[in-house]
Amino acid sequence: NEVTPPDTRATDQMLTVAREKIEDVLRIEEIAYDALRHARQTLVLARQALLMAESELDGKKESLDPRWQAAVDVAQQELDAAKEKVIQTREISARIRKNVKNCEENLRQNQEKYETEVLSRFK
Repeated sequence: NEVTPPDTRATDQMLTVAREKIEDVLRIEEIAYDALRHARQTLVLARQALLMAESELDGKKESLDPRWQAAVDVAQQELDAAKEKVIQTREISARIRKNVKNCEENLRQNQEKYETEVLSRFK
């Protein structure tokens, strides 16, 4: 009676694909963080411009052009959207990492089972 080694090709292939997905997600995370940094910078600049415009009008009878506030509002919306993308990317990344961990655990268990069967033959 010969024990046949477990066929790990499918698991190995799943691990390879999962690792590639992790690399993709890490690149996506990097892009999402860059977008978040950019959105924060845009918001800071828009707020600074708004403050400058308000200080120039201080004491004058003119009112502030509503486009200044609109620019700040748009920048805030961009920042909020970028934050949401980062959250979504983290969630996707966590799921993929969990899948890879499960694949690795399954592979380890299959290997242990195979080794146990082989060793039991020699007792």
